[in-house]
Amino acid sequence: MTRQFRSGGDSGETPNGLEPSDWVDRMREDARRGRYGPLSATDFAAWRHFLKRCPLASEEHLVDCVRGDIAQHRTEAIARWDGDRIVAGAHLWFRRMRFVPGCALRMLGGGLYERTPSTDDLDELLDAVRDHTRPDKPIFIEWGLRLPRIVGDRELEEHRHVTTWLARRGLEPTPMLDATFWVDLSGSEDEILGRMHHMFRRNIRKADRDGVTCRQVGPEMADTFYDMNMKMAGLKRLDTAFFGVGSRTHFVEFISGLLKAEAAALFCAEWNGLIRNMVLITRIGTPRYVYGATGEEARGDERPPPTGQILHWEVMRWLRSLGFGTYDLGGTPAREVSSDHPNFGVWQFKTRLGGQYVEFFHKHRLTCRPILSRAYRMWRG
Repeated sequence: MTRQFRSGGDSGETPNGLEPSDWVDRMREDARRGRYGPLSATDFAAWRHFLKRCPLASEEHLVDCVRGDIAQHRTEAIARWDGDRIVAGAHLWFRRMRFVPGCALRMLGGGLYERTPSTDDLDELLDAVRDHTRPDKPIFIEWGLRLPRIVGDRELEEHRHVTTWLARRGLEPTPMLDATFWVDLSGSEDEILGRMHHMFRRNIRKADRDGVTCRQVGPEMADTFYDMNMKMAGLKRLDTAFFGVGSRTHFVEFISGLLKAEAAALFCAEWNGLIRNMVLITRIGTPRYVYGATGEEARGDERPPPTGQILHWEVMRWLRSLGFGTYDLGGTPAREVSSDHPNFGVWQFKTRLGGQYVEFFHKHRLTCRPILSRAYRMWRG
């Protein structure tokens, strides 16, 4: 898998890779009339401003990068405008099938809105996706909407209409859970610390007394972060598919691009002149912890003071200084995890950091071509 930065859409080709046609002209005219239409190269700045206004946006909604081999994979976005302002949209990912005609279509990060969407809003976006992608002959559309369904122990009544809409439009839920823990950054620093586990408060004080320092670093540290993460992943047998990027070069280029665009931030904790811990935070919508890495020296004979808790604490303080009220801890496999689960330690860390359980609507799938969809599922196992 590779990623490349995309320069724009004035090359003479349409976003679908087709020759210019009346159909594309109509879509662009629709966009000017307040309906959904494809983004052009000159619209990327407006899309970035749109993402900044949407608390539930994520790095997957960025549209200036292409995922995968461009012959088999591509991405594009459609948006609805209100004057010169984008108010809703979707980032679409196409994967061409090798053995069957058509493509698999996913909405990266889910449909995105400035406000909580009504059923009419949802109808309009789904119909626009189907209309816009009809020439690509999608086998299915994987629909997402990263809108909270459950917060803590409470199902959100104000979002229950989405469940009714999903059933009405015939979208079937996939088994993949989309959930995380959110840390509430409101209140004083003492109040935030008070919501953490008492051992974490003690470890933060201990790290501070023992001389652990935390700082934000730039793209020049992307190589170091990659090396630390790969070593840690090998020891812990973790997934190393960073953003779908498969090599050091592509990882460093992609992360450096995010850092330079201020779409992400990289932090490190140091002790005795060595980097002991690093974390990568995305800054699209609600700030989200994406990856962390523990230095190899931290597992040697010389045991440093705890650095994970103080590093996340300093990230929280930094986010508060920028006016953010929520810190997304980056996902969880379940609300509760047993002690023999391979991710129990990560789950326990996030709960002890003061995170509140948040469950989003599951991804759903709209089958467009049933026979080919069954063939695709058999091929994928």
